[in-house]
Amino acid sequence: MVRLYLKQISDEKWLKTDNQKTIKRWLTRMGLVIYHEDNYKNPYVNKLDFELVYERKMVNDLKGKYGDIWMDYYPLYASGDKLGIMQLEDSRPSLYSSNKTVNLSLVSAGAAKFLDELD
Repeated sequence: MVRLYLKQISDEKWLKTDNQKTIKRWLTRMGLVIYHEDNYKNPYVNKLDFELVYERKMVNDLKGKYGDIWMDYYPLYASGDKLGIMQLEDSRPSLYSSNKTVNLSLVSAGAAKFLDELD
């Protein structure tokens, strides 16, 4: 197990706080086990478990946005590769465009006249 000490979490600004109690509360709330060495002087967590919990929100967001192809985007988002994201989006059909036909029902004769004038 690779250790990630609470001091590292604080120093590297993983959670944007230096408060050890706040960090411990967050870790506990996320279901992570806090281990201790040296008579409780150096608390740590399993680094892999921490990273999985930390990145879960981003993964869920990517799944919602990109569906089944979210794994193509994950390494680009994780590394902050904006150009790579743009290139990948340009190479795929647009997420926001659609070839669907929309049927509208007009609520007034005035609306029908207005649309006829547009043609």
